[in-house]
Amino acid sequence: MAAPAPRLDGLRAPLQRTSYEQNRYQEKLAAARSSVSAKGLPDLVSRGVQLLLTYHGLSPGKIDGIEGGLTRTADTRLVQQLLAIRGFDPGDIDGLAGPRTRCRAPRCPPGTRAGAEPGLA
Repeated sequence: MAAPAPRLDGLRAPLQRTSYEQNRYQEKLAAARSSVSAKGLPDLVSRGVQLLLTYHGLSPGKIDGIEGGLTRTADTRLVQQLLAIRGFDPGDIDGLAGPRTRCRAPRCPPGTRAGAEPGLA
């Protein structure tokens, strides 16, 4: 017959800390609360866009639903790639929305400059 397990009588050792204390959940909850208070809740549409950009190999940064600089740059790079695929010249695919990137179809035929009259490129 096996020896009976020792009884603890529902008492913890005085120096034993709970996992709640060990993992500092109170601090983490306070930080999350202040972040939501300052920035608002993450936008699910932005999070979906970030997932799509990541799927296409563009790095929008952390998938957090907050449209920051990395998300905007990755979004612009996707637009530039799509314009290039459709035959338009977006300039360098660098994530910066320059004049050729901002000039989108159908306003600017292939090979024209932003703001130029058709046929005067």
